[in-house]
Amino acid sequence: MVIITLRFFICSAVLLEGGITATSILFEKYQVTDVVYESDTVTVFIAEHIYMSVKRIIKKILKKSICRDTFYSEVNILKSIKNPQIPTVYDVEEDAFAYYIIEEYMEGVNLHSFIEKNGVMSEEEATDIGIKICNIVSFLHCQKPIPILFLDVHPKNILINDDSERKIFLVDFGSSYYSNETEKRRILMGTVGYAAPEQYDHGRLDERTDIYGIGAVLYFLVTGRSCDSENILSLNFPQNISEKFRMIIMQCLAHDRDDRFQRVEAIATSLSRKYKSDDTSIQNEKSHIISIAGVDRRVGVTHVCLAFASYLSKQGCRILYEEANDSNHLRMIAGCEKLKYKNGFFYHDRLTLKPLYGEQINLPGDSDYIVRDCGMYSEKINDDSDTVVIVAGAKAWELDNSVAVCKKALNAGNVHILCNSSHKNEALSLWRKIGCVGMQVPALSKIFECCDSERIFFDELADSIGITKRGGAMHKKRTRFFRKFAEKARRNNSRHMGCP
Repeated sequence: MVIITLRFFICSAVLLEGGITATSILFEKYQVTDVVYESDTVTVFIAEHIYMSVKRIIKKILKKSICRDTFYSEVNILKSIKNPQIPTVYDVEEDAFAYYIIEEYMEGVNLHSFIEKNGVMSEEEATDIGIKICNIVSFLHCQKPIPILFLDVHPKNILINDDSERKIFLVDFGSSYYSNETEKRRILMGTVGYAAPEQYDHGRLDERTDIYGIGAVLYFLVTGRSCDSENILSLNFPQNISEKFRMIIMQCLAHDRDDRFQRVEAIATSLSRKYKSDDTSIQNEKSHIISIAGVDRRVGVTHVCLAFASYLSKQGCRILYEEANDSNHLRMIAGCEKLKYKNGFFYHDRLTLKPLYGEQINLPGDSDYIVRDCGMYSEKINDDSDTVVIVAGAKAWELDNSVAVCKKALNAGNVHILCNSSHKNEALSLWRKIGCVGMQVPALSKIFECCDSERIFFDELADSIGITKRGGAMHKKRTRFFRKFAEKARRNNSRHMGCP
């Protein structure tokens, strides 16, 4: 026996007569007022709750559709997250023909309609919208314990409202999956022109799949066109779009996922820096240059430079290591360490490394500090450096030369002296002869990794230079050598360089 309730009768009768109309009442409480989207298997309505007088979005998915599997995924994801820029699920319903998701109504128009009506955006507007999109997608990727992949970032799934803040909303989670469940998908998810290459060939999906979609949306905002995924290199940008903005988009759209941005936050950061670089009040700011030089060859300058630069990058600083000597050590190290190479620079995690090219290659303008490997010390190093660090040896056959060069450097300005010797007596001899106390370099192991003693040393060196971590000051730790002899140096020496 089949029992048909009044609610079921109302819904099914309407469906049998040719579909839900603007006069339809669903589930005895939702008055349909408009159809937002309609296909053979999915329909999206705007409805008003009869008793509460509030708008709702109702998404209908036919049971006979292969998309019925997305119903469970969408509901499961939306019920687990809470964000003012993502619709809340209020209820789910079912009849003989379809499933229904009742969601929060978000005020706004989709970006596709917005561009059709108002024309393409300026680079400044697209940058602002792009950062907001990144923030929402980043929120999904940061869900614990399992990240959420949206997998259909395109203009019709992004709403923009018309208030002064231009708020952005992400809607339609029908393609979304938890990152550990993407292999279960049975159909292609995504929109042509915005879907990443791996979505076409059922490849492994991850956060970088959404990054491709963000790049495609950015391209649409400034051109009004979708991307031809097979011909990315021939994309046409308006002439008023800067090279930096184009490069951000092109990196998002790289065919190989390893060549794209690896995290959404990196896109937002790049857009923010580009945004700031257009501000003349910020444009003239330059990186703080830390020049490190040795009293002679083979005193460990390159090792100290690379280890210090790597340490700073891990503290959240944007660091460029610059080879400013003709040793060619960086290229040899890059081969041994298998460093990534792109556009003339080597990369190790977040550290950027520039080999010696000469003055014809400009430095990237988005580093906080440049750690410059100057090789041997010369007085001209002081001319264009904000901080100078001298690495000196203290063996018996090195001492006289070290003293002469250190005194010469000290007379030229505020200089930090490092003694690259493992014996404290050798370091003491150097301090006595130059008339000031510096810091003793511990035995450095791997170039791009720090043990505890090395981390304490670099903490102290960064502190003495005045470098702070992103989000807070460096911890002020003291090496055993410094604790023991610093007070004695203060009493006996008129000048105390190289330490706070």
